[in-house]
Amino acid sequence: MDRFGSGRADASPAAMDSEFVRRISEQARLNRLICFNPEATIQRQIIQDGFAPNSGEFEMPFGQARYVAQQAEHLRTGEVRVYFVKRNQRHRVQWLLVGTASGMDRAGSGRAGDAPTEIDSEFGDRISEQARLNQLICFNPEATIQRQIVQDGFAPNSGEFEMEFGPARYVAQQAEHLRTGKVRVYFVKRDQWQRVQQFSVGKA
Repeated sequence: MDRFGSGRADASPAAMDSEFVRRISEQARLNRLICFNPEATIQRQIIQDGFAPNSGEFEMPFGQARYVAQQAEHLRTGEVRVYFVKRNQRHRVQWLLVGTASGMDRAGSGRAGDAPTEIDSEFGDRISEQARLNQLICFNPEATIQRQIVQDGFAPNSGEFEMEFGPARYVAQQAEHLRTGKVRVYFVKRDQWQRVQQFSVGKA
């Protein structure tokens, strides 16, 4: 995670106070909630479908089988899915639609990239509950910082956090590009919400 540029979200790179960058980068690292891994089988499908993970991978036994699963959310629509695969069938990722971030009612299911398919209702209830318990981050595409993050094609990997520097107070959030692994810290002064800035801290 080495810094190699900075700037406003809508501007060319600009110099920033090095102590400010060091402090806010450290706070971003400490507030990181989720580690993305686009090479993982499930996450590769999540990214391909235009979603972002909001939980880590978790395991769940059901009947005679054991499943690996991960919850994901579409950052623009708020649609939430649980992606899952049998441990011995890594090539066959499936997903279960559990609703939207604002209303988590299961509405359908399907194999990744296919039309909806039937899934045992007890299995659906169990894996949806496990996904909810394993959720690490709550996305909010209406928030000022996250709106800029999504517009830039990134996904938050931390929650919003606050930091004082000099006489000012900042709100910040770390984000990662799910395909390239590039990491940025987005921030804004509390009284200047219209001026979101960001700087790069390298790759995950």
